[in-house]
Amino acid sequence: LADYIVVVSNGAGSVSSPPATVTWNFIANSSFELPGTGKIKTGFDTAGNDVPNWMNCGGTYTDTGVQSGGHSGSWEGVDQTDEGGTYQVTGYRIRAGDSFTLTWYARGEWNGSSSTYDGTGPNDAQQTVTILSATTTSTDFASTTTLAGQTNGVPGGASWQPYTLTYHSVPADVGQYIGVSFITIRNSGSGTGTWTGFDDFSLILNGVP
Repeated sequence: LADYIVVVSNGAGSVSSPPATVTWNFIANSSFELPGTGKIKTGFDTAGNDVPNWMNCGGTYTDTGVQSGGHSGSWEGVDQTDEGGTYQVTGYRIRAGDSFTLTWYARGEWNGSSSTYDGTGPNDAQQTVTILSATTTSTDFASTTTLAGQTNGVPGGASWQPYTLTYHSVPADVGQYIGVSFITIRNSGSGTGTWTGFDDFSLILNGVP
């Protein structure tokens, strides 16, 4: 995050404009463009098939990771229901009074029988996306703290849908590292065979003067 002064020279002197606010996305590899070597279906941090900056939440990974496609770029994250999700702890430590906005895109890919669905059927996926905190950037997912979360059904066959989640820090958060996670399950509560794509995560600090 930085403020810049824009200076315009008119020959007789210079005029300075007010500081310009520059927003910085704390999420690294936010659109899963790396490593860009092909489909990865064994999770996000398997040796030899690592997706930089993203870590496995834990569980089974047989067809979850990255694949070609996406809202932008050439790749997207993809999660199969009943498999583990992924998370990232950024290098930013929460300060008193911080407020964050997380945005991302998601789209249903397949629900076991169709690529077109409204997100409410028993085999359709629901996403759970969170803003989390951790004591270190490598903290195990089970030891992270959920600060805010959103769970909803994700339509398939439509265009990529944008989502937004906000969080205002409390004193207990100060000094912790901010991060994000996502995972999907079927609306019925269990079962593999439904996939959701994710792309273009952005976590920014609000209200920077």
